[in-house]
Amino acid sequence: MKTWPEVQVCLHLSDEFDFMLQIILKDPFEYAEFLYHKLSCLPMVDKIQSSLALKECKMGTGIPIL
Repeated sequence: MKTWPEVQVCLHLSDEFDFMLQIILKDPFEYAEFLYHKLSCLPMVDKIQSSLALKECKMGTGIPIL
């Protein structure tokens, strides 16, 4: 994941799924290429659940200092 520029965030989870990726691609065709020809080809990938963000409601980068 560290070498793939389309992967913006990779989180290790303690849930049903082991990892969550945030990726940025230009269109649905590029998304399908990434999903079917890159990510799902990895030998350690057994199951993929994907969702598309419809819009950004809030994106914060700072931590408020109290």
